[in-house]
Amino acid sequence: MNQEERDVWDDKLASAELVSARANITQPSEVAQYVKTFETLGSMAVYGEDARKLIVEAAEAVRE
Repeated sequence: MNQEERDVWDDKLASAELVSARANITQPSEVAQYVKTFETLGSMAVYGEDARKLIVEAAEAVRE
């Protein structure tokens, strides 16, 4: 179970909330890594009917 949360606030601050603490990332090269990761994940996101289809396929796979 993933119990971490990551946020990108702007190009100067990202944060990672861990189980026991919150880390604020301000080093520009590290913030850039978070921004790049969010952009990559955002480009992979699906919505609407495409998301519905993906969920149905996953549910069917679990039932098999």
